[in-house]
Amino acid sequence: MPRVSIILPVFNVEEYIDRCVNSIIDQTFDDFEAIFVIDGSPDKCEEILKEHSKKDNRIKIFSRSNAGSGYSRNYGLDKSTGEYIYFMDPDDWIDPTLLSEVVNYADKYQVEVAMFGYWSENAQNKKSKSFSNPQLKYYKSNPSIAKDFIKIFTENVVYAPWNKLYKRDFLVKNNLTFPNQKTGQDALFNIEVFRKLSKLLLIPKCYYHYCLFRDNSAGSKFNPSSYDFGMNIISSLEDLLTLWEIDGSQFLEVKKMELIFSEYKNIYRKEAKITPKKLLMLIDESACKDLLSNVSFNSMQTKRNILMYILVKKPSLFYLAKKIGLVI
Repeated sequence: MPRVSIILPVFNVEEYIDRCVNSIIDQTFDDFEAIFVIDGSPDKCEEILKEHSKKDNRIKIFSRSNAGSGYSRNYGLDKSTGEYIYFMDPDDWIDPTLLSEVVNYADKYQVEVAMFGYWSENAQNKKSKSFSNPQLKYYKSNPSIAKDFIKIFTENVVYAPWNKLYKRDFLVKNNLTFPNQKTGQDALFNIEVFRKLSKLLLIPKCYYHYCLFRDNSAGSKFNPSSYDFGMNIISSLEDLLTLWEIDGSQFLEVKKMELIFSEYKNIYRKEAKITPKKLLMLIDESACKDLLSNVSFNSMQTKRNILMYILVKKPSLFYLAKKIGLVI
């Protein structure tokens, strides 16, 4: 039985898959299996992966009809045999010491989840910004995690699965799987993880390279359901904070404002040649208009959030910022 099962859903990443696989093969830690689930991908990903598997029997390939990354991750979890589970995206790549160092931390502290930092990078592999917890922090109870949850959420990327190493027994025992939602299922999954989590380690080091602005990614296309999916996530966050009896009103206000901002960007993608007048009309017709009236300026404590608030309150300014590249 391998120590780690790496699970990757694969769809339309032919241009990036070699880089991803090579970063896995180059790990200084070799006791792993890499499970690639081909999610009905129409490109040559499967052929490329089969060539790699001929040279390395740790690479395992499963092919199924397109159902989304959540289904593929669940399928990979069912096929996995590792003590730890690591979910990775196939258009990204990892540092050579990720598994050796994070597994060592997880073993030492006997945690259910170890969370680490990442680099966000553009298509030219240029690091733009790093995100990681400021210091090593160990939590050994759910109440202690609950007490610091908003701080943890603010300083780390709680939603993503690729910056976490999970204990497989913890996931299986608590029946933690990705839900049936085309986008945002990783956020819903991790909210449920935190609901059950008792032992968490935050590692102040970046190991993961997250590729920004990839063509054909889910985030680059108009999604008519994105607002509803986003509200599902906010509702789940609200339920979790209520369970923990935490006053998260200000925190949730910011999350709602971020959802509105995200929906503006989504609406902007709806038409190739959108005009300010058309953008205003589409915003006026969208569900986020009602949510906007409930968001308070007083909750916007940072410069980033204040700027975002101004842009969503003034769609004409949002249009201008998008046009000149201040908003991507």
